[in-house]
Amino acid sequence: MKFKETQDLLRNIKTIYEKLYENGEKESVAARDLQEDINALERAIRILREEEGLGLDSKAHSDVTIETEEGREITLAEWSRRNGIDSSTARHKAIKGGFDTARKVGGVWLINENEKNVDKRRKKMDKNKILQELLFKKTGRVFSGSSIWEEIERAAGEAEEGSQWITGQDDILEKWDYYVKIKRAYDKDFDQWEKDIFLEEIKITDKKTGNATYVQVKGAEL
Repeated sequence: MKFKETQDLLRNIKTIYEKLYENGEKESVAARDLQEDINALERAIRILREEEGLGLDSKAHSDVTIETEEGREITLAEWSRRNGIDSSTARHKAIKGGFDTARKVGGVWLINENEKNVDKRRKKMDKNKILQELLFKKTGRVFSGSSIWEEIERAAGEAEEGSQWITGQDDILEKWDYYVKIKRAYDKDFDQWEKDIFLEEIKITDKKTGNATYVQVKGAEL
């Protein structure tokens, strides 16, 4: 983003913030998010000024906005306000790559104003269905894929990173064991650890007969 474009974006954000202030919404979540964006953009301007040797000019406060062929680029906080979405939810989605046009510049998330809030969790739904089909082919029984994934996530709650067997259902009828690979990564934006679970195999043991059924999951394009 160019120096002048950054200043124009900062001016637009300040205008929105001032309107919230005038409406008595200074302490609102939207106002706090905008204040964070303002601070980050001001830092970015200082960096650009140092890198490019530029100074403020008379055009710095023009009404020009950042335009793309598809629409105007705005802050993610403003986009969230327009679409009635919690800003922290939108940031988390941006971090996970859930938007097509979102990008982080100088500590501020930007997004095309025309981006739609599309739920891209179809893959997870497909994963549940595929797991359900794999179990049916191997056992002839119908299970809820989503319920099994929820059980796996609970069982892996205290597990360490790496490949290992974890136990889910364990009653007088059956015992379900899952061979999983667990990876952990630190999310700097949210100051917390994220955990990814990769399922590779399921072992279902019949408590009465002692027979075990193995369901290979790895490589099933989940």
